[in-house]
Amino acid sequence: MLSERFKINAAIYPRAVSSSGTTSIYFDLSKSESATFVWDADQTALTATSVGLVYQATDELGTNAAAITATSTTLYNSSNLTELSFAPTVDCSAADTVTINGLTFTGVLYSAASTADRYFATDGSAAGTSIISNAITSLAALINNEQYGVPGVRALAGSASLTLYRDEDSSANLPGDYDGIAISSSTTAICVVTALHMQGIIEIQASKLTLSSNFTHVALNVINTSANYTSAVIIRGDNRYRKPAPPCPITQV
Repeated sequence: MLSERFKINAAIYPRAVSSSGTTSIYFDLSKSESATFVWDADQTALTATSVGLVYQATDELGTNAAAITATSTTLYNSSNLTELSFAPTVDCSAADTVTINGLTFTGVLYSAASTADRYFATDGSAAGTSIISNAITSLAALINNEQYGVPGVRALAGSASLTLYRDEDSSANLPGDYDGIAISSSTTAICVVTALHMQGIIEIQASKLTLSSNFTHVALNVINTSANYTSAVIIRGDNRYRKPAPPCPITQV
């Protein structure tokens, strides 16, 4: 049974976490081989960061708490986004660009739109004026293109905004320089972020605890650069001690 191999608990319930940080409750790792903390920070500015660090203690009260070396992970909104939405506040113009994971998409008139050149249409017709919804639809189609789009990223076009998210089911891998989604634009007015998420994962083996000092419990500490809503879960797996399986019934025929 999956429940016999893994135990999942909420570590940090959704709350605003700032630079002063917050620490989850301490979880017993004495009966498990490993634990994985997964946390999510949302509605952060593009310049924000979120740092996760695992602490160890001798009991659930956090007695003798100390950080575990080499368990710190820093998320950068410049490269670790898992989901974001942005809405142009002005119509896109020709030559405006949006860069996603190192790939640049350029706005052009409808007649010059080109998939192979990553040119997206900024108007409804060759002679028309810029229309936000048309630009969003055209850009989304380019991002989702299998050959010229952004590997591992999907785009959903709305009437006034574009949402990007990591496609975990995609066969394409994200570029090596990016653990998530990074976005920038030539004009800030065409790339106003309205919502975004960063997700961090830290795995810790029970053997990394200072067993000689009787450390048995772990907790996640998160520090954000601004008061961003943050939540986390812990997954404990490969339990050392499992309940014995019930005996198989014997059927006589």
